[in-house]
Amino acid sequence: MIVNVNLLPQREKRNVVMYILLLTVFVCIFVTCLSFYMMKKNEEQKKGSLEQQLAATQAALIQQKKNQQLSENPSDEMKLQNEVNQLKESTVSTTTIIDQLTKLLPMYGVFQSLNYESGGTITLQVQFNDKRESIYYFARLQKQSWIEEVNISSIEAVEVSNIEQTSKVQEVSGYIANYQIQVNKEKVRKLEGDAK
Repeated sequence: MIVNVNLLPQREKRNVVMYILLLTVFVCIFVTCLSFYMMKKNEEQKKGSLEQQLAATQAALIQQKKNQQLSENPSDEMKLQNEVNQLKESTVSTTTIIDQLTKLLPMYGVFQSLNYESGGTITLQVQFNDKRESIYYFARLQKQSWIEEVNISSIEAVEVSNIEQTSKVQEVSGYIANYQIQVNKEKVRKLEGDAK
């Protein structure tokens, strides 16, 4: 009888099912990652393509606006030039008006305020020492050829200031007259030309 004695330990049988299962899981994960990578790359390409289209569209729009502005600019420039010319024709030099009004003031007459409106209307407030001076000033204004109409809207008595002289205080009273003046712009422009 032959007896076989095997003193070497037997090898364990490998579990093939476990390896196949692990390999399948790794393949699924790899395929999923690969598909996500491909989808991301595809989306980036689409995004790049859309950005290029947007840039091209914006450039075309800017060019079209420039061309449109160039075609419209001559008429806009003409309109602007016409408006500037009309403005030059409708305005007068207020320094000429102020100089003329100042020449007519009596010795102690002082402007308190002057408001000139583009229609040629002047609202003038003047301080005088005497009520008669305000009337004389009104008469002088009426005689001016460059003034179309003058009205006195009010004459009010006011206390002007306290003047201290050595040991006594003296109150000085005055009058403030408000005038409404309508100016003839053409005649004022002639005065400007004469002054130059």
